[in-house]
Amino acid sequence: MFEGKPVLAYPEGTGWQVFWSFQSAKEIHRFAAAKKLSKSAKIADLKPLFETLGLQHLPANLRSRIEPKVVSHLKRFVSNSMDLEQRCLGGGHWVAYWPAYTKKWASPSWNGDWSAPWDDESEEEEVIGTKIKVYCSLYLFFANLLMPA
Repeated sequence: MFEGKPVLAYPEGTGWQVFWSFQSAKEIHRFAAAKKLSKSAKIADLKPLFETLGLQHLPANLRSRIEPKVVSHLKRFVSNSMDLEQRCLGGGHWVAYWPAYTKKWASPSWNGDWSAPWDDESEEEEVIGTKIKVYCSLYLFFANLLMPA
């Protein structure tokens, strides 16, 4: 069984989707928040997430079909499901400004509610936001140096 369905319910090939349980979706979203992913993020070391979802207990042929579905859900969540301010730096590279209220999502005690609180000013996350601002400033500085006047 995986996500409440027998293993045989997950066919070979594409054109099907996993209907994630609340708990699994919460863990995927928690992972995205902890890593502060952006649209173009190269997601390294998914093993802890796969283990949290229990994929290590699945037969290898099913695990190889489910793992891309996890990555797909991560990318869809970051690209479409949230009010992240994302900016393209060019060359397909994106940076994401995660609102301050998303800090709690990375905690194991997070309840899974990913809606924005009513009283939040949607501040940028201080550390990541500062690093991104510096990176963007440097990028623009060097881009201006290379562009002819």
